[in-house]
Amino acid sequence: MSFGATKNGTLGVDAVIFFDAALAGEFAFRCKRGGHLISKMQLLSAQLDAYLTDELWLANARHANAMARRLARGLTSLTGTRVLYPVDANEIFVVLPEQMHDALRAAGAHYHPWPYSMGEGVFRLVTAFDTDPAEVDRFLAIAKTA
Repeated sequence: MSFGATKNGTLGVDAVIFFDAALAGEFAFRCKRGGHLISKMQLLSAQLDAYLTDELWLANARHANAMARRLARGLTSLTGTRVLYPVDANEIFVVLPEQMHDALRAAGAHYHPWPYSMGEGVFRLVTAFDTDPAEVDRFLAIAKTA
């Protein structure tokens, strides 16, 4: 199992957890062969102490998820938008009208078109551990005026 910390507040640190010790035997070799060998890995790995202490990782994830729900609630109230899937984590897949998309991009918003949509203007919006609620509100205000 991969316990990804990099996208939740650490700098280049993820943990791989083996439930079968026999499978862990070659892991160091595979990391080295795959080019994931950092000379001072123990310094990077030390972040996990703080990350796991007092459930910081969980607080970070809860914040990211709350920001996604805030964004989705605001978007669903706007004409022409449609959230495609339930927002259970920090990603939102939403249909945005072209005019709204253009206004958001002109204001400097960064998000990505979802290439797997079938011709609709579907976009993937992602919140993070450090997403500022004021920025979510600004995004929604720009979308609303568009």
